[in-house]
Amino acid sequence: DVTGRTQSAAEAALTGAGLAVGTVTRQPSSTQTAGDVISQSPSGGSSVSTGSNVDLTVAQASNEASVPSVVGKNEALAAAALGGAGFTPRTVNQATTDPAKVGIVLRQSPAGGRRARKGATVTISVGIAGTPTTTTPTPTTTTPTTTTGATPPAGAPAGAK
Repeated sequence: DVTGRTQSAAEAALTGAGLAVGTVTRQPSSTQTAGDVISQSPSGGSSVSTGSNVDLTVAQASNEASVPSVVGKNEALAAAALGGAGFTPRTVNQATTDPAKVGIVLRQSPAGGRRARKGATVTISVGIAGTPTTTTPTPTTTTPTTTTGATPPAGAPAGAK
């Protein structure tokens, strides 16, 4: 049984036992160390003829990682943490009236703790100084209309129409 060994140690053990290394398949794994044998076929302890091939499945580094949580950090630290974890940070601005939140990550997508493909874009919303939007009702006014050719109202001066 060569599972758990590095590929080179497993190959040496197999050839030392008079067996040949067959097909080597790579499989992404987030639980095994890259380069270690995950499985073999036939399995360890099986009886085989001298010179038989033993196929190996070897762990390769996973192409996914856990997205770091950067909410509450300043923009520079957040971008560095995301870049260091293998992600591409993208900043969008979000107005805030709280001066303590200016330059601070207020939200992120995908959220911290989620798994995502390395190289994926993580969008961070960073606070910028802004004022709240207020709406003031606009008063409505009516404009009087005049008509021509009509009979003047009672009490109107003569000649008025």
